[in-house]
Amino acid sequence: SRRWISRYGSQLSGVAPHIFDCKNFRVYQSREVGLKVTMEAILFGAYATRREDLDFNALAQQGGNFLDIGTGTGILTLMIAQQLDPEFSTHGRSIAGLENSRIDAIDKDPSAHQQASENFGHVCIPENARSVEHLRILKKWRPAFHPHLIDLKGFQGGKETSSTETRQHHFDWIICNPPFHQRPATSRRQTARGSDGCCTEADDACESARDMARFAEHLSIPDLMEQSASLLRPGGILWILQSAQNKKRCIDAADSNSLVLLECLDICFRPSAPPKRIILKFKSVVTEGIDGWHKQVPNDQQITVLTPGAVGEPRYSMEFQELTKAFYVDV
Repeated sequence: SRRWISRYGSQLSGVAPHIFDCKNFRVYQSREVGLKVTMEAILFGAYATRREDLDFNALAQQGGNFLDIGTGTGILTLMIAQQLDPEFSTHGRSIAGLENSRIDAIDKDPSAHQQASENFGHVCIPENARSVEHLRILKKWRPAFHPHLIDLKGFQGGKETSSTETRQHHFDWIICNPPFHQRPATSRRQTARGSDGCCTEADDACESARDMARFAEHLSIPDLMEQSASLLRPGGILWILQSAQNKKRCIDAADSNSLVLLECLDICFRPSAPPKRIILKFKSVVTEGIDGWHKQVPNDQQITVLTPGAVGEPRYSMEFQELTKAFYVDV
């Protein structure tokens, strides 16, 4: 949609990228990155970091260790940074600030790691590609960002050592927008080839990145839950965006790893439509045991993204606009 992504004419890393502008930062998205910024990602980041969430609010007040699994362009990391910055945060101007927090962002796709590093200001880009305001904000945020080119299983909590003791219980708060689509019987890569079966090396690389960002085979739900649980401190929080049909699988896998479901947000794209996506919030109860938590009823909520407009054109609902207004330029 042209409201979400507009063509950017300059050159960045040799590729003409797209740009997604939020109110206080800019996200570059080259062709090679498998997952571009989506409405779901903005909604996810806004909901998980909203003022009403007491767990995030407590970390904003005192500082903490955050992890973005499968960062892609880095959009969720940048949203976390904005909510930790007293100048822009919806949590108030008295919060601790980014100097008291660390945000690690991991991705196993080299193109995504490169793009995220550029968006975090860790890789130089032409200064005229950003406004003076963008550069000022990035200079403040950059020290908190720690991008890693690594998969989840190999990640050791941002530490140099590979000891299990160092890896476990390191993060206060983890967020992940994982791949959750099932690969169709005939893959896109097969149908994308021409009649002669040829496909360029660049096309293959882009298709591979898209596959990695989309298909669940690259990060299964049990693996995500197990690895996330090993990285969370006791009492730490895990946020996941998933397909609605995977809700029970997520809860079952979480239960096996001492993660209890605290909250579920059903995302309906249109009124009266069933939810297509869900946002799940889990808490690590490894030191408490999960049995006592089974009696707690999760906080179930629902949001509808679009409502009919005055002339029949769909428009963003008031609840969506209210939730995302700190980030989304168009509301």
